[in-house]
Amino acid sequence: MEFLRALKFDKIIKNLNILRTQYENYRNLADPRRNFFVFPQNLFNTIKDRAVGLNELLNRVDDIEIKKNYIPLSDWLYDFLIEIKKSSFENELFRIIIEAVEELKNFRNRVNSIMNGINDGNESENIIEEAIDYFQKEHNNSINFYGDFINNININNSSGIQYVEDGFLDEKCVKNSKNVEGKNEQKYLKIKQDFIYKSYYANILVKDEDFNKESLEYTKKTFPECNLLFDFKKIQDELIVKQCKIEPTKLNFKYNFIIPNLNLNVKKGNEVYYPPYGWFGIGINVKNLYENNIKEDIPKATAYYGFKNLKHKEIKIMLHIIMHKGLKTNCDLQPKCRYFDIRRKGKFVGNGIYLTPKINIIEKNTGIVYFNKKAYKVALMVRVITDKIRQPDDDYWILQPNEIEIIRIIFKEIYFD
Repeated sequence: MEFLRALKFDKIIKNLNILRTQYENYRNLADPRRNFFVFPQNLFNTIKDRAVGLNELLNRVDDIEIKKNYIPLSDWLYDFLIEIKKSSFENELFRIIIEAVEELKNFRNRVNSIMNGINDGNESENIIEEAIDYFQKEHNNSINFYGDFINNININNSSGIQYVEDGFLDEKCVKNSKNVEGKNEQKYLKIKQDFIYKSYYANILVKDEDFNKESLEYTKKTFPECNLLFDFKKIQDELIVKQCKIEPTKLNFKYNFIIPNLNLNVKKGNEVYYPPYGWFGIGINVKNLYENNIKEDIPKATAYYGFKNLKHKEIKIMLHIIMHKGLKTNCDLQPKCRYFDIRRKGKFVGNGIYLTPKINIIEKNTGIVYFNKKAYKVALMVRVITDKIRQPDDDYWILQPNEIEIIRIIFKEIYFD
């Protein structure tokens, strides 16, 4: 919060004014038929007023009060950036506009990361109640087709959260995770001694069954020099299990990684493999996710599923739902369904789940979660049946849900300095 008190919200005001000036410069070129420079004037006024008001509050109220006042500003900024990007955004005329938009986005991301670390009494989010509240809103077709999921949820304030299908109580996370601190310490230290680089021994430890049962406190005490290992375990134990309400039985430590593609594979399932270098992955127990498992002896390629245009809380809701219900096809969001399939002459690709084999596409088209005062891009890493791939272009694959295995939730830390 010291960062904000020193810098204030002047960066928002400055970049909004740049955008406003550029809009005035190009107003005579505006063409609504081509979305040539969309400018959301009402949002501009609202955001600017709120930023000025927050500047006045920074040294007068406590952090929790600032966070409460900031939350709507973050949402308005998100909507403003979405509207601006409807413009002919890549036009050469808009170079300075692009820079101002990126400045706004980065500032918002950094502030959101700071705000997420402030305890307002609601850190342990009830993701089920969030999901129900969200599904009551009809504005986002990208996830409301999962609406039947809420029919299988009961909220019982006296006894906690209950899943009708799974019979899983929130408290079971604690009961089933027996503390085995120190039991295998010699093994861990031997692994640590065998490798010079922290990332290498961390990569081995996160795949170890015993290590995955250790507490966060033990991890911090035993490996104080390896922040990456602590961050990984904290995300797995607190963000995935506690906040997203994903049972430990749905995780598979054997698929965990901190260093991807140690075998230097260039192809998987006869398809070019684009490894997620710079990302780390938390393994998913796919056999607990699908009733009809994909056979192991057929060629399978690697692809990625992103969370485009979803906010922090929406991504957590989606992770919870996907891990319990799998991926579902939304027939209202099929922009390439009438493209010809370049793998099958004369046939359309049709409907399905949109994936990409290219991690750089995901880099540009997925959402961000804020956790432990840090920001992370998040996506799903999946395996698909090679022979079932339908391909509209060089960047995307389309498959049916039962042709996809989710093997990891992957994260990449974002740095804003």
